[in-house]
Amino acid sequence: MGHEAGNWLIALDQAGDPHREAFFTRVQEHFGLPEPVEELWSRYRRRMAYLVRCRPEVLDALARLRAAGWRVAIVTNGTADNQLRKLWRTGLAEAVDAYALSGAEGIRKPDIGQSAMPAALLKR
Repeated sequence: MGHEAGNWLIALDQAGDPHREAFFTRVQEHFGLPEPVEELWSRYRRRMAYLVRCRPEVLDALARLRAAGWRVAIVTNGTADNQLRKLWRTGLAEAVDAYALSGAEGIRKPDIGQSAMPAALLKR
């Protein structure tokens, strides 16, 4: 893939379309891909956890917070399988005291109940 194609993908992603189906429809059309949109999305989901990185300074900061007595929780907004793979792959699952996966909890942004989840998690 050339530089121009990469820039196009970055611009599309930064446009922030929240619906991955719409994103992959545009990718399919732009590049003339023969695969169905569902297949493109499925292949991306399988690789997603391997594409995500957590910067070492983030893990260091979390360790310092916990060493100072802070309890730390993560609340994700996405499907449970993807979010859990990303948490474990990046080391974040072991760097915090608790985490909640909105896909497993049945609460997604902008539901106000999601903001109460960290406190409930840390009381467990």
